[in-house]
Amino acid sequence: GRTLDWMCVAEKMVPNPAAFSYGRQCGAYMGAASCKIHFYHALDRNVKRDPFDKEEDVELSRTVEEAGCHDWDGIAEQLGTQRTAWQCYTRYWRKLRCRPVWEWTAEKDRRLQYICREVGLSDSRPWQISREAAADLDWGLVKARFGDGPTEEECKL
Repeated sequence: GRTLDWMCVAEKMVPNPAAFSYGRQCGAYMGAASCKIHFYHALDRNVKRDPFDKEEDVELSRTVEEAGCHDWDGIAEQLGTQRTAWQCYTRYWRKLRCRPVWEWTAEKDRRLQYICREVGLSDSRPWQISREAAADLDWGLVKARFGDGPTEEECKL
């Protein structure tokens, strides 16, 4: 394929008139890097955007195991499924990598339930207030146990 001059593309981008008076602070202008990233992640028709299937997950895990987890451009190319390096990177680190075994005990469940009952839950992020109330609790373990946070049911309110 041909190589695009992303500086030239960025110069031709028409700023959003509503944000024009605010200049760069409102994102009215896109730089060359932003244009290139936006193209590959949102516009390029050659990039596969469907969810990863099981075969892709297996192949991605195998490829990372063989190649290591540093050259994501090379991994995406070797995978050969029209995925970007960023798609491969995020899929691997969010869904496929082996996670350490977390030690979660019944005592930690009881303590978290107590914090939820005493402090209460917010609507948007139920455990944000609880995090402030128990700074000494290992919130990495809480996230591993509950994902984005315990629900009201999990806190047994």
